[in-house]
Amino acid sequence: MDYPTLTDSCGNEVKPSVALTEKSIKSTIKGQESEAGYSITRPRFTRNKRSFKIFYNNVENSIYEQLVDFYENSAVGGAYNFNFTHPLTGVVYDVRFAEDTLIRELTPDINRSSFNFVLLEV
Repeated sequence: MDYPTLTDSCGNEVKPSVALTEKSIKSTIKGQESEAGYSITRPRFTRNKRSFKIFYNNVENSIYEQLVDFYENSAVGGAYNFNFTHPLTGVVYDVRFAEDTLIRELTPDINRSSFNFVLLEV
């Protein structure tokens, strides 16, 4: 399953804002120090994972509604993973919604809103 192509009322594709936040997930576990004073560490995962905070700023409310439909009915609130194409690099990541909610900010124009959410690489 792929991340949906979100379109405005004119049928134009709407991509996330350029203010995309990408973060590497901490992948080291630190244990207790040995009697000799050495720190004991090991990798948490066999590969590094990333999270992506996605922003849509001042878009039509229909864009938000399309995403809510995908979130609730296709991804089932983060239960299922999907392919997400990074809007700047074109790299495809296997991700899921990392948090339980989409965060929506209403704008003064009643027909527009801004929202963000976090995707976690699986």
